[in-house]
Amino acid sequence: MTEYYDILPGAGIGGQAGVAYIKNGTEFNIPFKEGWIKEWQTKYFTLRNGEYTDYLPAIGCRLCSEKMREVLERCKSEKDVLQWLDAKVESETGEKRNYFVLHFPVLEDVLDKKRSKYVRNILTKKVINPEACLGHEVFSYIEESSISFVVSQKAREELKKSGCRGLIYIQMTPQKKSYPQKTIRKLYRIFHKKRVQKDEKKIIQSKENINWKQIEKLNLPADLVNFISHGKTLSYDEEKCKIGRTKLVSMDSLIFGRIYVEPKEKSSKKGYYIIPAVDLIAECKGFDPWGILVWIPDIQMLGTWDSNHRILRVFHNAVWDDVVSDPIKYLNGLWNPQEVENIVYEPNDKYSFVEEA
Repeated sequence: MTEYYDILPGAGIGGQAGVAYIKNGTEFNIPFKEGWIKEWQTKYFTLRNGEYTDYLPAIGCRLCSEKMREVLERCKSEKDVLQWLDAKVESETGEKRNYFVLHFPVLEDVLDKKRSKYVRNILTKKVINPEACLGHEVFSYIEESSISFVVSQKAREELKKSGCRGLIYIQMTPQKKSYPQKTIRKLYRIFHKKRVQKDEKKIIQSKENINWKQIEKLNLPADLVNFISHGKTLSYDEEKCKIGRTKLVSMDSLIFGRIYVEPKEKSSKKGYYIIPAVDLIAECKGFDPWGILVWIPDIQMLGTWDSNHRILRVFHNAVWDDVVSDPIKYLNGLWNPQEVENIVYEPNDKYSFVEEA
């Protein structure tokens, strides 16, 4: 079943998103209803109390960066209808950037009204019907009255890989039904033996289906590959970990991704380097997992990436066995870097550099 996510603007990990205010001091609202907006003049905003992100909090509209627009346009399906309206944002230091107000001329009837919750006719819990969403990648829906919109799992991954900042993802797909502990214990006793046998077969089959040539290109350490290929999980006190319970990536999802790292402050360059990286966390609690624990093939090091500040910290003296022995200090490294040995990685010109205006 395809997963779908509600996207909201926010700071994300390790940073503070600024808020865009309309320059003349008055509020304006894009109508959250169907139909193309035919008359539009460029809107001018002022950024206050924070930094630029790709999805800026703004009153009454969805304010997206050029990069975010490019990703969504690339991901949208033939069924999706998006309209982009010109806007410009100026920071308190005088820096100006081009943005776009995202409008959906067509709203989809995909809300699951039985599972969604209302308080005095106000929609407080949004649950969608996945079957009604088939064929859609980027869309909004009837009864939506906020600055959020919906993306598929595929579009979410592309937004993450592109390094788009300031996006909060909330799952809208119905959760699996939970059962009482007594029922769980009974089912466990009945199926435990068969499950173990099936798990062993799955491990054997998965190893046979793995593209080992592709894995070799990632320059992963042997102990890490062995750990993931056997479906092992990190063991630690979840209450002491910022991201709670985690799930590592599977062997078939070990791929090259990209992280973006800015040069030193004293550098005359304004922009960021693109560094190949392998993400190791598939799921966690309360945060977007992308970048929390990564492997950098070029330098053969584990690290953690602050996507909002575009800072990469590498655990230069750590191997995978160190992470297995004491996972918490590495999983918390983004928030508590003083508790784990690390250095801030400074990229050089061997990486591609993207200049920003």
